[in-house]
Amino acid sequence: MPHKFDPKNMHKLEERLKLMPPDEIFSMINLKKGDVFLDIGAGPGGFSIPAANLVGPGGKVIALDISQEILDYLSVRVNEAGIENIEIIRSEENDLMVPDQTGDISFLCMVFHETTTPVLFLQKVFRATKPGGKVVVIEWAKKPMEKGPPIEDRLELEEVKDYLRETGFTNVSGYYFRDYFFYVGGTREIR
Repeated sequence: MPHKFDPKNMHKLEERLKLMPPDEIFSMINLKKGDVFLDIGAGPGGFSIPAANLVGPGGKVIALDISQEILDYLSVRVNEAGIENIEIIRSEENDLMVPDQTGDISFLCMVFHETTTPVLFLQKVFRATKPGGKVVVIEWAKKPMEKGPPIEDRLELEEVKDYLRETGFTNVSGYYFRDYFFYVGGTREIR
C-alpha cells in the first residue's frame, strides 16, 4: 500500500513550498488569468490560495483532497483571506467529484505516489481535464534523501510518463528540477 500523507504533518507542507515556490511552479505550468485550476490533493492550500490570486475573478480554483481534516483547515484559511474563487471539494481517490472537462490545468503535486490504482486515477483526471487542457504531475525524485516519502513508494519519471500516455494524454514530457523533484506534463487533445 502506498504511503499516505498524515494530516498531522501539515507543517511540513509549508517547508516544501520553500523548495518549490508557487510563483515559480505557476510560471513552469503557464497558469494564467481566467484558468480553471484543479488542485488535486490540495492539502492546506499552499498552491490553491496563490493560484486563486493568479487566475483572478474570471478564473477558478477547485481544491480537492480526500482528508476532511485538511479541507476544514483550508476552508478556514480561504474564509479568513476573503477569497471567493476557490471551491473546496472532498474527493475520493478514484472519484474527483467534479464534472467531466472541468479543468484547464489538472495539478497533482506530491499526490500521484499515494495512488493505489494509478491508471484508474489518471483516467479520472483525464476526464476532469478540458480538451486542450493539461495535466501536471510533480513528484519526489526516486533517490535517497531525508525529505519525502520512503524511496520504495516513489515513482520513476519515465514510469509517470508511461502512465500519462496509457490514459490518453499526449505531448507528454518531463524533467528533474531542484535536486528533489520531477515534473511530468501532458495534454488532453482536442477531438
